Amino acid sequence: MQKKDLSALQKKHTLPSFGELDEEFEISSIDAKDHLLRAIRRKVEERLDHYAKIVEELLQCETTLVNLHECQDLDEAMKERFYELYRTFMGLVRESARISIRNDEKETAAYITKATKFWKAQKEKLEEVLLHMEHAWSKRRSLAEKFEYLG
Repeated sequence: MQKKDLSALQKKHTLPSFGELDEEFEISSIDAKDHLLRAIRRKVEERLDHYAKIVEELLQCETTLVNLHECQDLDEAMKERFYELYRTFMGLVRESARISIRNDEKETAAYITKATKFWKAQKEKLEEVLLHMEHAWSKRRSLAEKFEYLG
């Protein structure tokens, strides 16, 4: 997709710029020219869903080595902050699914604008989650420590 493909839709709806959408959601990789707003909405939803799943793994610690290691130092305050982020991400993912049923152009454009603003506003909070996960790997722990609560 190119900038000119989006310009008519931008005139019709209040949408973020092509550059902003491409920077945040890589919309230039979209091949379709038909149903362009739907394709952009799906790209936005994919990005939000991807990061929601990462946060979910941290909140719902499974018995994989990765999850056990990354969840170990998560305190209650962090869990609350991360859950609020997760809740809002999932609300937008579900909103996109609902919008996809009717495929209303105006509603789709409004969602893209709303989700883009949300995404840009939440990136710092999301980075906090990812830094927590990244820093977990700089701490040396024994394998027994990781499985301690499993018995």
